[in-house]
Amino acid sequence: IKAEPISPHECADELFVSNPPKSKRAARGKAKPQKRVLKPAVADAFANRGCYCFFCSERYPQNLIMARLTRVRAALAQASPRLKAAQLEFLDADKIAAWANLHASAVAFVSAKLHLLPEEALRDWHAWSRDLEMTQYPFESNAYLDGHLQNLRQLLQGSKQIARVYGPSGVGKTRLVFEVFRPVTSGGTAPDVTLADTVVYFDLSTNPDNKIEAIQQIAETGMSGTLVVDNCSAAHHAKLTRFANLAGANFSLITIDYEEQQLPGKTVGVELDPARLGDIVQRILRKNPELKALTDDQVAHIARFSHGFPQIAVLMAQQRAAPTIQQLNELDFVKKLLWGRDPPDQAAFDLLQVLSLFTNVGAEGTVAGQLGFVRAKFTGFATNQQLRAKAARFQKLRVIQHAGDYWLVTPRPLAVALAASWWETATATQISDLLPELETNKLIDPLCQQLRVLTFSNRLTAITADLFGPN
Repeated sequence: IKAEPISPHECADELFVSNPPKSKRAARGKAKPQKRVLKPAVADAFANRGCYCFFCSERYPQNLIMARLTRVRAALAQASPRLKAAQLEFLDADKIAAWANLHASAVAFVSAKLHLLPEEALRDWHAWSRDLEMTQYPFESNAYLDGHLQNLRQLLQGSKQIARVYGPSGVGKTRLVFEVFRPVTSGGTAPDVTLADTVVYFDLSTNPDNKIEAIQQIAETGMSGTLVVDNCSAAHHAKLTRFANLAGANFSLITIDYEEQQLPGKTVGVELDPARLGDIVQRILRKNPELKALTDDQVAHIARFSHGFPQIAVLMAQQRAAPTIQQLNELDFVKKLLWGRDPPDQAAFDLLQVLSLFTNVGAEGTVAGQLGFVRAKFTGFATNQQLRAKAARFQKLRVIQHAGDYWLVTPRPLAVALAASWWETATATQISDLLPELETNKLIDPLCQQLRVLTFSNRLTAITADLFGPN
């Protein structure tokens, strides 16, 4: 690599040891001059059918490039006839630029070094790896995640592949994709740097139009690489898939989001299910130096309660209590999980809050009357049909899940936080009047089960004291 002009003679000298050791006879002038000796790394490269490439920041016409390569070949042939066929390349400034413009990761690297684009516009592997959330905690895996890592790496061995990683907000989708590329030399499990060297990361949570346009240019110019596009809506995924399928497009694509919807074309879907991550949450808690005082039983309880969400588990462990709705809002957890890119719906939020008062509510079959009672006494919906229509969004997001004939709000930390926020505005009289009907509809037990984990609510403590006495 030269940042200055290089002559044909200097090119030849680059491959050989500067001053090879002389024999005693040669030193006395009684022997023929010794053959030049290749530098060990150069000799090793040629022995393994590698190529020696000159990179020079100067611009040279083709005839001057050939003059330099001819001089090098002559020096190699003089050193050993076996080196006549050695592979050589000479990239001047123009050829380097042309090569870089064929690879999206090279464009990202050069753009960052020359400050041609905002740092967050498109980032290569090294820029992406500086994100704190990618390295703050060691990556923990299990057979479930190992399978996803292996399948994605195998997929990317082919050209022009498309995958979509989806699952609830906060479950670790971006970290999983990051680990697909992270090589062993950087603490990961990818066997080498090949995948990392090809990746370019985009985050569509900011300036999505500009980044979509950049990806379109990558497609139209035929750049190669693997594009990882985070916070990518279903509509944006469909558009990027069309770009990837353009004639001449030469990149693979991985999009990340909470939305699955209908995956277009040949997209491979990779779902991240928090229910399969409980053992990982336990290991994260045990390895956190701030949480060494936790017993095994406490760690197991927090892991079950956090429902596979590492971020929530750490927060809960640090404060030794379930997170409040305000704390979840500070994590941006509630907004992303419930509304995504849509504006908040207060009526839908109120419904979810009411359902969260109970560990489960009967909604089908012989227990469907429980949902009707909850609608009539706790919501403003005139009919069960209206309530079910409003609940459909959360069922699609799996925030309301079915357990037989019952509905339950998940993940559990969200349900507990929502229930606590409802109790903050409740009165003892309001609850006292409802107790007989709650008992008739067999909702006392699911109500009390939820109350057992709300010990952090001072308001609830006061209400229960009013209802049942201080003890």
